[in-house]
Amino acid sequence: MKNFLFARHLADANDAIICVPYDRIRSMHLTGATALKIQFVGDNGAEGSAILTITTGKSLEVMKAIVNAQRHTGNSFVNIGDQIEGKYIHPNLEAISTLRFDE
Repeated sequence: MKNFLFARHLADANDAIICVPYDRIRSMHLTGATALKIQFVGDNGAEGSAILTITTGKSLEVMKAIVNAQRHTGNSFVNIGDQIEGKYIHPNLEAISTLRFDE
């Protein structure tokens, strides 16, 4: 079964949503003390990213939560963060800052 990661945030009164197959993720890395970037590649080869706001010093915990959720879930749909609902996969994930997908 293929797993998907979902994230949504509200930007300028327009929803921004991504749902990416987990096997399309290329990296997760810090870009600042409170910014965790997840980079992925789409079916057409276009690159995209999600930048998550996290608690300083808690990047490892957030990354582990994302990886473990996709490994141990019986559901193929893993919601890592929903800015509108205010729900996140880990308490140290504070916000979905940016979602970008180049076409």
